[in-house]
Amino acid sequence: MQDDLKGLQDDTLDHIVRRMEDIRRRLDLGRAGPKVRTVEDGVIESLDKMIKKMEDQQSECSGGGGSAIRSSSPAPDSRILGGKGPGEVTKKNIGSESGWGDLPPKEREEAMQQIGRDFPSHYRDVIEQYFRRMAAEGSE
Repeated sequence: MQDDLKGLQDDTLDHIVRRMEDIRRRLDLGRAGPKVRTVEDGVIESLDKMIKKMEDQQSECSGGGGSAIRSSSPAPDSRILGGKGPGEVTKKNIGSESGWGDLPPKEREEAMQQIGRDFPSHYRDVIEQYFRRMAAEGSE
C-alpha cells in the first residue's frame, strides 16, 4: 500500500477518487462530522481546479484560429451546420419481408440459453412473455 501511495499526487483524479471513497466509507459508518466536511470541501476544490485547468487548455486550443468547427454547446435549432463531409449515406438493402425477429428454432434456443447465462432468471421469464405476446400479435 505504501508503494501505491508513493506515486499519488495531490489534485489528480486518482487522489480525488480515493478521498471520495474515504468520504463514502466515513458516511457509511455514520461519521458526518467536521472532518468529513473538510475532506468534502477539499474534493470540491480539487475538482474545481481540474475543471478550470481543462477550460484553460480548451480555450488555448480554440484560440489558435484553426478552421475546425468547435462548439462548447449544442446547436440552438435543428439546422444544417457547416462541415467538411458530403453528408451522403450508403443505403443498405435490409429487405422488405415481414417476419422481423424470426429465427430458426435452433438459433432461437441458443439465444434463449445465452439469455439464461447472462441475466437473472426473472429476466428470462419476462423475455419469454414478450416473445409470446409478439407471436400472438403476429398471428392475428
